[in-house]
Amino acid sequence: MADSSSRRNLKRSFLEDEDSDKQPPEKRVRFPKGKKSKPEQLLEEEALARRKARDAAKERAKIRNQNTTKLFIEDDSDDINQAQETYEDDGNRTEDGIQIEAFSLDREKEEGYFDADGNFVEYVREKEVKDAWLDSIEKNPMYMGRSAANDTEMDDDSGNEKAGDDLSQDEIGVRKRRIANVLEPGETVLRALRRLKGNSNNRKEKMTSETKLIFDQLTEDADKLIENGDYNVYHEEQEVFQREAEGYERLAQAKENGTANIVSCDMFGDDENAPEPSSDLQPSSSISGTQLNSDYVFDESSGYYYSSSLGYYYDPNTGLYCYATTGKWYRYDEETKEYKEVVSEVATEEV
Repeated sequence: MADSSSRRNLKRSFLEDEDSDKQPPEKRVRFPKGKKSKPEQLLEEEALARRKARDAAKERAKIRNQNTTKLFIEDDSDDINQAQETYEDDGNRTEDGIQIEAFSLDREKEEGYFDADGNFVEYVREKEVKDAWLDSIEKNPMYMGRSAANDTEMDDDSGNEKAGDDLSQDEIGVRKRRIANVLEPGETVLRALRRLKGNSNNRKEKMTSETKLIFDQLTEDADKLIENGDYNVYHEEQEVFQREAEGYERLAQAKENGTANIVSCDMFGDDENAPEPSSDLQPSSSISGTQLNSDYVFDESSGYYYSSSLGYYYDPNTGLYCYATTGKWYRYDEETKEYKEVVSEVATEEV
């Protein structure tokens, strides 16, 4: 019995018996290995992501614009009306004699609408009130070209055509001579007008009647020449008018004598052998009442007779002469053969 018990104790124990109290180790989770993405697939995924982001931004912008429109139309309607009333109150005023018209949003809505680009488009009205100021403006030939002055117009009463009012060569020569007599050496028409006007902007200092007469005549002559096609009238100097006037005068003199060859005649050329106007010619020696034997021609605009060679206006009622350049009045003395200046006040009363 004793031997059997000892043998039982000598038996080796199994490992399972020793580790039976220990817990078995946990199993590790194994994930399946994924396939690597190709470069083309990555590019497509990135492009798709950007496209989605761009579409989302557009959608947000669209919603934001709609909310802004609703905000202006519904929520801030009272604020807009209040701002409009304030602007109208501030705009209805007069500054320096100019009436300032206030902005009216309601009237603008009645007259037109704003398109998608923000441009104001007016409604077409059949019975629209015409602008009297625009209707009063006439077409100016100086902006329509030289041919507009020669175009024929239809007479509304008779239905006949009437030709444009072109100046003759004699009229052009007279007007250029008149301008040359008013201008000073090296002076243009614009400078002459400024000189004649002087300080007339001051209400206390007004132009005299003589100066105003010369001013108006110079303006009329320049405008007539512009309508006739001479567009550099206001910028040409006295020497140009002097030379051209002499050319027209030589041509007119040749026509009167019947010895001129118009084809070979250079009216604007410098003729050194041309005779100069005689200094002995006096206005009184050729004037007898209203019968004029010299180059004095009646000027309808001023009511006086004008000599293009002498540059004097003559009043047959008083016998006085007005020098076009200075605007001073003179009386011609038969005994001394000289001009004597007349006080402007006396000349004005006599005229």
